[in-house]
Amino acid sequence: MRPLYFIIVMTTLAMVIYVGLIQFSGYLPILFSTFLVCQVLLAHMAYRILVDKQGAPKSPNYWYEDKDMPL
Repeated sequence: MRPLYFIIVMTTLAMVIYVGLIQFSGYLPILFSTFLVCQVLLAHMAYRILVDKQGAPKSPNYWYEDKDMPL
């Protein structure tokens, strides 16, 4: 999980910086380059998460585990 944590944090940080540049009307070439970098980071993050070998502890048949609330 440690390598995935780093990728998720870096992608999130890049997206926050990109949104901040949009809100403050940043310089257009920097804004466009951060847009392209964020697209690559987002695709890389999604790929790394989807091909991760870490399995789920339960089978997909038991994905919903609702329990009765005590009265």
